[in-house]
Amino acid sequence: MSHIYLYLLLALPGAAVGGLPAADPAAASSPAAAPAPATAQLATYFEPSTLEPYSPATTNSPTAGETVAQLPTTPGIIQTEAPEIERLAAWQATYLGFMQDDALALAGFYDPFSYQFAYGKDGAQAYRLGWFSYNDFVLMSRSPTTIGGNFQDLEWNAWVRYAKQLQRPLVFTWTGWMNGKFWTGPTGINLPPGAAQFISDFQLQSNYDNPWNWQLGFAPQLDGTFNDHINSNALMADARAVLFLRSSPEWLFAFGTAIWNRASDHLIPYAGALWTPDDRWEFRFMFPRSRASYYLGRIRGADTWFYASGEYYLDAYQVDIEGPRVSTRGEVSDYRVLVGASATTGIWTLFLEGGLVTDRHFRFRGDATDFELDDCGMFRTGLLF
Repeated sequence: MSHIYLYLLLALPGAAVGGLPAADPAAASSPAAAPAPATAQLATYFEPSTLEPYSPATTNSPTAGETVAQLPTTPGIIQTEAPEIERLAAWQATYLGFMQDDALALAGFYDPFSYQFAYGKDGAQAYRLGWFSYNDFVLMSRSPTTIGGNFQDLEWNAWVRYAKQLQRPLVFTWTGWMNGKFWTGPTGINLPPGAAQFISDFQLQSNYDNPWNWQLGFAPQLDGTFNDHINSNALMADARAVLFLRSSPEWLFAFGTAIWNRASDHLIPYAGALWTPDDRWEFRFMFPRSRASYYLGRIRGADTWFYASGEYYLDAYQVDIEGPRVSTRGEVSDYRVLVGASATTGIWTLFLEGGLVTDRHFRFRGDATDFELDDCGMFRTGLLF
């Protein structure tokens, strides 16, 4: 995996920054794929993407009297491009052959709660069909707690997703998570050295050719420290329902709610608005995750984004504490403000991000003592393919 990171970083000047591009074999001969004169003035490293169904980013707004062409809303299945770096292209071919994956993607389908990015009015990244995976490493710096001593969290999080277009208006997605948390401290409570999460998320979303669509999701999970017998504290389930309204090419609204089963049940908004004012910017004013992203263009063969994000985080586990011996359910909550960069070439996406974690709490359902944690720094890097 370190070789993949190295090649992606070398593909960009200085640092990696992208999305999930996909290419239509007919794109090379399509008039929409030809760079406009305005984009020809861009620096060599900042070439516009010419991948279908995306069009080059030229001017941000039409001139007086100009008619803005609307992209077709009918979704289509397209082929993911091969990387320009020969070694990555060979790895991609080998991996896809092993997985018996045709590297197909669905253009015109967009899930604003996923990792997809948008090219402004030109539409969103195509949605990967078949198998798709994610791995990240998270480091949270050591910080004092109200119960005594310091606490530090290291994480490895991974998921594998399978997506399939059913009857044309429907897209089914299954995502299996396996997350590992590795804890140090605090001294005021004898927490286990870590926890694990096993989550199975089922999602059905419509993709009708009209302004209204919907999403339903259900996620049973088994989460715990697993240093004692598993009990009902480890068994949890989340559910969500969202209604989408596409009022214009620039605006998408989400009206929904989710139930998160943690140390207590939490009813949270799963809603907000997404604004794509031009061919470069995407603003997600959403809860529980918001993001403002800027599409830098095609940089040395990689579609590249820079972004800032805000996230409400809430997880829970069966926590088995020694001395005194207690088995209970504990939840961890915080707010995260991060800046990052993402780069994609072929099926490979690398991202790097860091920032601040604040308003941190560890709460229990039972006899254990709740405590708070000071703010800390956070670094996260990951790879999708």
